[in-house]
Amino acid sequence: MLAGSGHLRQLNNTFFSLGENLPVDAVLEDYGTFVWKEYKFRVLPAKGHTYGMICLIAEVDGRNVAFTGDLMTTGGKLYQLHAMEYSYGDLVGIEFTMQSILALKKENIEAAFPSHGEPINEVNADIGRLESRLEKLAGIGRLSTSGRNAFPEVETLRESSCRELPNICYGQDRIPAPISILF
Repeated sequence: MLAGSGHLRQLNNTFFSLGENLPVDAVLEDYGTFVWKEYKFRVLPAKGHTYGMICLIAEVDGRNVAFTGDLMTTGGKLYQLHAMEYSYGDLVGIEFTMQSILALKKENIEAAFPSHGEPINEVNADIGRLESRLEKLAGIGRLSTSGRNAFPEVETLRESSCRELPNICYGQDRIPAPISILF
């Protein structure tokens, strides 16, 4: 938090944020489904690049495919390394990305379509490449990931998990789905 002019502000990037509310047709809930035309999509939470990121999974032409946003690109690479840093110096996005790609790996996706670059045709192989790269990145210096400084970061990358919490947070009546956080 930054104190300035008598107000507290979060140190999150807002330069791509809209300055006004937009109407929304529907809210996508984690692990929920929705239908668009002849396709049924499932929402897989996939934070990493940002907190609210998701992957959309559907069967298209008999193949299990995922629309992965900025989670990863072809070759098992990150779209932006600096997005792994949620707060100055923490790189917590590494842990979130690891959780998300491991969850995606369980889905047996045959093709993935990232927001940037070419489609990913060797999804599990590219996830394996990114796993290895994230572990190497976590080994550089002393990264603050989930706040458990008693363990080496490479161990916390694989042992951490998202767990649902009951709606016990401020404004819980405005939260459409359970909140997932790390333990």
